[in-house]
Amino acid sequence: MRALIFLALIFSIYLAEPRIAVFCFHSIPEKVGDDPYALNQQRFLEFLDFLDKEKVVLIAPGESCKPFMKCAQLSFDDGYENHLDFVIPELVSRGKGAFFFWTGEFLTEHEGKIQKVWNQDLMTLGAHGWSDESLMGEDRETLKDMFDKSDLLIEKVSGEVALHFAYPRGERDDTLIEVVRKNYQYEYLVNASYSFPWRFWRERDRLLVFGNHKEEIWREYLSGIALWESPWSWIAIVLFGFLIALFRIREHARNS
Repeated sequence: MRALIFLALIFSIYLAEPRIAVFCFHSIPEKVGDDPYALNQQRFLEFLDFLDKEKVVLIAPGESCKPFMKCAQLSFDDGYENHLDFVIPELVSRGKGAFFFWTGEFLTEHEGKIQKVWNQDLMTLGAHGWSDESLMGEDRETLKDMFDKSDLLIEKVSGEVALHFAYPRGERDDTLIEVVRKNYQYEYLVNASYSFPWRFWRERDRLLVFGNHKEEIWREYLSGIALWESPWSWIAIVLFGFLIALFRIREHARNS
């Protein structure tokens, strides 16, 4: 029995997949003026240095996080020229990957430039609707047509089928959720309740990064997100608890 408990513990550790901290960015201009929430390029470089200092592994889309590792992913929404001129070259120079959730409008206007800077080994292009407007209230056919049109552009630009979707403005209703889950494998939110381990496994919560954030906010998010999200890990944990309970019942029976 002790051997079974030990094996269950090893099994749970092996299958446990830590939740991945996903940081969300929008425009990253060189200068931002007096807006305390805006993030300029210098502050973004400081953020990347912070991740290196904290020994956070920026994993590529599709990779899983090993147990006991600090893992994170970066995502960039909407689409801005500074994503092409600054963000992608900087990430490529550091060998770091990221998600880009660009709108269909941005993909249409910058298709040629995107193809010149795109790095398929490090970057993943996800869907974000046709514009940055909220998709709440749209009917199923309108959403389906919009997603199909956007997905064709994504495949043309990146060479890959879109598997990831980020809700514009972080807003969603039942119809939108239904259509998204029929078209994509993963959904990305913003500042949702990442602390609950029973959240639907396909959902990914993200922290929206502001220019006035202190490092403590990023560090707290990295710590709070370190929950197990793999459904297999929860099965293993339940099995582990069951075996412990069974062992104690048998010990109690022997001593009675």
